[in-house]
Amino acid sequence: MVISKQKNILALVGSNHINGFTRNIIQLLKDNLHARNENIDFQIIDTTEIDINVCRGCNTCFEKGLCPLDRQDDMGQLKAMLDNADVIILACPVYLMHVSSPMKILLDRLSYWCHLLKLRNKLLVTVITTSRSGANETNNYLKYIGSGMGLLPISEIIFTHSSDIDELIHKINKSAYIINQYLIEKKKSIRINFWKKHLQ
Repeated sequence: MVISKQKNILALVGSNHINGFTRNIIQLLKDNLHARNENIDFQIIDTTEIDINVCRGCNTCFEKGLCPLDRQDDMGQLKAMLDNADVIILACPVYLMHVSSPMKILLDRLSYWCHLLKLRNKLLVTVITTSRSGANETNNYLKYIGSGMGLLPISEIIFTHSSDIDELIHKINKSAYIINQYLIEKKKSIRINFWKKHLQ
């Protein structure tokens, strides 16, 4: 089945290693999705390659609805890309049982969106890599923050360096299938059920 309208996927990779495991998994996921459907625009943003200033905690975003730093760095453009995306992928290695510093800086700059449900009904996929522990905690954090912004978690890929590569490929295939099905079928009933579950 072919999607009649182009769908946009934006992957934010919060890794300090440009060619690390996290980035490679995202590339494999992109290739897999394009093999399933050519009518998908899949953009990958490495947070280390864009300019994002640290949140100053000035509360201007809460008081006036805008961040004064957006005109000084790349965050304004990134927000527009997030707003245009149908699927948002948050990909990150585990650093000290949590997200990496580039990912945390990015999320801090979006904190007031949790009060606006700015990304409501967009789809969320999380990708976590770790050499040892902290994967579940980090994954749950990203899903929690994403849900706070209105995102609907539909799939996750968790990879530890001790994992079997065949298992990883299976997870990538499964996520690509799930993403494609959501984009094709526009499962409104599933979105309704998601909110019913979380608003009870």
